[in-house]
Amino acid sequence: MPGLTPEQLLEQLNTRGFQEGGGPRTPLREFIGTLDSITGDLQERQGRTIQYAMYNFSELEVIQSTEPYPMPIAQLPIPISNTKRSQMGAWGASIDKLINVDAAGQPLPDGDPNVKKQGYLIGKRLRVKLTPGHKMWDRNAGKEVDRDMFEVIQVVGESGVSPAVVSTAPQPIPDTTGAPVNGALGRALQLLEDKSLQEWYQVVFADPVVKADGALVTKIIQNALIPAMEAAGTVSKDANGKYHVVK
Repeated sequence: MPGLTPEQLLEQLNTRGFQEGGGPRTPLREFIGTLDSITGDLQERQGRTIQYAMYNFSELEVIQSTEPYPMPIAQLPIPISNTKRSQMGAWGASIDKLINVDAAGQPLPDGDPNVKKQGYLIGKRLRVKLTPGHKMWDRNAGKEVDRDMFEVIQVVGESGVSPAVVSTAPQPIPDTTGAPVNGALGRALQLLEDKSLQEWYQVVFADPVVKADGALVTKIIQNALIPAMEAAGTVSKDANGKYHVVK
């Protein structure tokens, strides 16, 4: 988010204190993943500029998705809001129930110094699920409607359930393409050589050069990079579904 430091962004992301007051942009409906970071993003929607908190997950274990999701990472965008009946309100309230309780499972009182904000979850493994029946104001309909919204339903290791997650670390990829490695895009193309999309996803998101370029990662997740490269004649796909850099 332009103009905000990471600390300022995290300060805005509440777990409680929300005021009274579209469908998900991912095929994922339930998953377990490690929350690596929370970043900010400004996006234009229907003539309005909306501030999003982008929750960046890795080591993904997909439980339910509306379509195949072979990528090991995910970005979950949620509009920043301080109202209860909003996507952020549902998200923050679900977190509050998990991390802001005492030993007996009772909610910590407001003002308790142990009340945590969302930044507490960075680095932790979360189970996230799209749940129905959340009330949200619909400006077009002029009334409240039921919406599906994402909630955190488990902080793995803190809620008594620890699902087994097998993590396979990718091996270093040698440069066999002869293609120039020029920044993140060059590295991504180098890794693409002689791989299917599924094989590429397993290594490209783990590469530190690629991971450092957030805009490139977003293009890959949204399946916008490879089609553009094919249209430009930069890459081609053979009869076996393997991609090659055009030299």
